[in-house]
Parts: sequence; structure tokens; C-alpha cells
Amino acid sequence: MLPDYLFLVVSLAIVIGFAVRAWNYGVVNAVWGVIGACGGLIGGFVVYRLVLADLEFGLPAKLALAFVAGLLVYFVVRGLVKWFLESLFEPNGALQFFVDGIGGVMLSLIPSLLTVAIIAGGLRIGGTLTELRRYEYLATPNRYLKASQYPEKPLATRWRDGMEAIPGFQQGIDGAGLLAPLPDRNLVGLLIVTKKPALKKHLEENLESQPIFEDELFIALLENESVKALNEAGNRVGLLQHSEVAAAVANPELRSRLEELELSRLVDDYLLSPEWQGIVESYEGGPNEF
Repeated sequence: MLPDYLFLVVSLAIVIGFAVRAWNYGVVNAVWGVIGACGGLIGGFVVYRLVLADLEFGLPAKLALAFVAGLLVYFVVRGLVKWFLESLFEPNGALQFFVDGIGGVMLSLIPSLLTVAIIAGGLRIGGTLTELRRYEYLATPNRYLKASQYPEKPLATRWRDGMEAIPGFQQGIDGAGLLAPLPDRNLVGLLIVTKKPALKKHLEENLESQPIFEDELFIALLENESVKALNEAGNRVGLLQHSEVAAAVANPELRSRLEELELSRLVDDYLLSPEWQGIVESYEGGPNEF
């Protein structure tokens, strides 16, 4: 139950922590530190998307270069913001009231809410990637898992779901363009689980998912050679960023169906069903060994 509310608890603790520190010790250092961190994250993301994404490097090398770029942006932004704020918050400066005390508590909302936003972005990305990795694990064709071996939904995914359950929060974070809104990750999740023939057949016949499997856009993705290559290679980030996947999700009718789809529940219900578990028992000692 705790993961459902963890984001709210942590966010509240961060806001209170920044406020107490600002009341007692001032807030200026926290402001330029957090703004610098936000600048570094945005800078690293922009460099990755605009410069590194299409280069012929492996993902670890690209991420390392993006990290270095973000670190440089952090130091530049932090230095500029520090220089600017010190002139405003000096003893006779225009914003001296906001250095500490009540004014500092008010101003502390800036770094505390920016920190919450950074955590929200990390949860969205981490929760999505661990969710898709779980689908990949479950969809391995010759993997037969007993109910006692069945993996629970990852904590990062549950924390993300708890965060997105806050009214209006999911829509707000979708607007930031972070990886990846619900329809996008459901579409990629469906592409991944089709690698397990029995699971694909079940979803094709299930009343909730059947309309998606009959959609021409989804059928085209299943037949798209570049999409198939990424799927077979387990390149989940590549699938999320694929232009044809993005074009399919942009279709209003398909997007609406994907938003309503509870993919995790459908997958779990089938793989834990008496029907499938009976098949698993019949393979005991065989394909279970992987």
C-alpha cells in the first residue's frame, strides 16, 4: 500500500525540509543549487535528443556523453544563478526579506517544487523502463513461470502509478514530454508481449485488447521490419522513440483504446490463470530451466 502514496509522502517531506532549512539557515544556496541541477538535466537531455541519439554509438556511451554535457551545463547555470542571486539577496539587496524566516520559507517553494519535479521525472522514466523490462521477461517464448515464481510489478512502476493517480498529475507530466505517456508505453508493451505466441493469441481474443489487434495501425507496426528488429533486439527505448510508433499513438481512436487498456492486469491474469498454470505444470523440468 505504501508505494501508492510514497510520492506524496516524499514530496511533502521535501517541501517541509526545505522550509525548515530556509527558516533557520537561509534559502539562497538551495535555490541556485537546484536551478543548476535542473539546467544540467535539461541540458543533458537536449544534447542527447538533438546530437547523440542518431550517432552510431552504443547507448551506454551516449548516456555517458549526455551526462558529461549535463554536468558542464550544471556548473555554468549554477555559477550564473549564484552570481545573479547574491547581488539581489545581499544585506541591502532588493530581496533581503526572502533570505530566511517567513520570506525564506516562501521562497523555499521554488527549490523544493523543482526537486519534486526532478523526482517525478525520474519515477516516470524509471517506472516505465522497469515495466517494459518485466513484459520482456514474461514474454520470453520458452519461459514458463509457476505462480510461486511469478514476478510482482516492480516498485518503481508502482511508485510511478501512485504518482500518476494524483488527480491532474499525469496530464501535467505528459506535457513535459518525458518517457512515456500511458498510451505510448501500452503500445510498446503490447508489441513486446506479442513475442510470446500463447499470450499474443490470448490478447487477440480478449474483448478488451481485441480492438487494438484489429486496428490497421497496430497490424502495420507488427509487420514493420524496423519495429520488429528493435523488438527482437529488446531495444525498448528505441521502440518508444520510433517514428512509426509515435505516428500510431497520435491516431485519436487508437490512442483512446490504449489509454483505457489495463495491459499489466491482462497479462498477469492470463499467465496466472489455471489454464496457463496447467500448461506450466506439464512443462516442469523442461522449459522452466533457463
